[in-house]
Amino acid sequence: MGGAAALALIAACSSGADADRDPSVDPIPVATNKPETGGNDIQTEETPEVTDTGDVQGELGEPIGLAGGGDEAIFTLTVNSIEHADTCPSRIDPVDVEPEGEDFLVFDISAEMSEDYSEYLDDGEEPFLTIAPDAFYLTDLNGVIQADVITVASYECFALEDQPAPFINPGETASGLIALDTSLDHGYLVYNPWGVDGSGWTWEF
Repeated sequence: MGGAAALALIAACSSGADADRDPSVDPIPVATNKPETGGNDIQTEETPEVTDTGDVQGELGEPIGLAGGGDEAIFTLTVNSIEHADTCPSRIDPVDVEPEGEDFLVFDISAEMSEDYSEYLDDGEEPFLTIAPDAFYLTDLNGVIQADVITVASYECFALEDQPAPFINPGETASGLIALDTSLDHGYLVYNPWGVDGSGWTWEF
């Protein structure tokens, strides 16, 4: 993502393997900048917890976000809960949906984007982020990605009003439930809309 060097991660963001950065804004405590290559490491008052893959370790109920300078977050994402479910309510039929794998991993998220998010992007960058199911993936405890977590069954889960909007724009908030089809009992939920290895935010389940 082109404007990455102009952003900083707040409330637990990647250092370690992904820490060689040259931000154009001052970092805040427990923060580094958004994923990008080159530059110098950011010094912070606290060291965020980072997984072996370089992703930032999140805590349930605690926001992770992007800061554009000072201590104001311009985007935050909170995973409020993660649960396994044998079925989910269908948004199409009155009968509950059964997973194609062993069960559904259902997570409740909340997101917020400030009105001035666009000010921290490079020319030509889209002023929004996706929070759709395909921005998330699952790995086992060794970091191996599970394939085919977005299935016809998981797509059918939950009425539209119970799901978050697929994209969040400046000045908006979003919240809701997402289901992924899984055979994993334990592992990591990873949010990585940037598509850069080691730049994700991850929660253990």
